[in-house]
Amino acid sequence: MKEQTLFTTAVICTILGLVILYLYAEEVNLAVLESPEQWKEQQTVSIQGRVEKLHVSEKAIFVTIQGQRIDTVEAIVFTEKPIFLKEGDFVEITGKVEEYKGAKEVIADEIVIK
Repeated sequence: MKEQTLFTTAVICTILGLVILYLYAEEVNLAVLESPEQWKEQQTVSIQGRVEKLHVSEKAIFVTIQGQRIDTVEAIVFTEKPIFLKEGDFVEITGKVEEYKGAKEVIADEIVIK
């Protein structure tokens, strides 16, 4: 191929790529993160953050998550299987919102260590 043809092809691909990125960026709707006070009971939520505190009891594991916002969220895990979490781990927890003694908590369905 001639150098001029190669250069023209590269410029056309670059311009097309930028146009596609521009059109795609207009379509992305980033949802505003709600604070835990705005969560509704039984709503499924997904939170990411650092494990701040861990308390293991006979029937449940209580996890305090310091979220990406300033909020701290309590998550409860009911499981018979061992969970390999430790303080300082970065996790994503998905579960349903429950209210207990006036505070919102997440009953975890899934925990992913990041």
